[in-house]
Amino acid sequence: LVFVTFANLAWATDRPRSVVTDRRPDAQRPTTMIDSITIFSKSGAVLYHRSLDASSSDPSTPSPRESDLINSFVSAALIGRDRLPSSVRSSKRLILSAAASTSSAATTVAEWEDGSSLKSNVVPTDWTAVALYPEVALGRRGGPDRIRTLLRSTLREYGLFFRSVTSVAASSSSSSKRGEGGSGGDGDGDAAE
Repeated sequence: LVFVTFANLAWATDRPRSVVTDRRPDAQRPTTMIDSITIFSKSGAVLYHRSLDASSSDPSTPSPRESDLINSFVSAALIGRDRLPSSVRSSKRLILSAAASTSSAATTVAEWEDGSSLKSNVVPTDWTAVALYPEVALGRRGGPDRIRTLLRSTLREYGLFFRSVTSVAASSSSSSKRGEGGSGGDGDGDAAE
């Protein structure tokens, strides 16, 4: 199910992708570049990370640069929310300067969506999804809410995946506890006749 989420991401990047092939002519293909998407809880646990940076050795692990940028985002947008201009709070788009990071790379934009804005029973309110992309991609985004729509979809799909995984884990845990009860037979037809 996680791969379904990032099948949606295929339309948001012009980098080569192996999972999904975009067969539209180049003139119709969207050109937004996203470096990474991360879902984390406000307690600090990173639930999911996917890097689309070609230089990343493991797409599920943030590079040091991405970690710096995510930490800068958390400091500015979540911890320092009251100090942000109202336009940034309402647009949920923050420009992270290269000076905020140890890297000398170009300026990066962080766009985010949180679970509290979804009004969904699938996504916990303390989850936040953030997309990082280069500032030069701002003019190529294709619509004012394109990235945030992608983030909302990603949160919903990951919420469904998370709920499914935790319910399977809970049911297997409860079935193993029933098997340890020592009642002799559990009515599953395994007893010798």
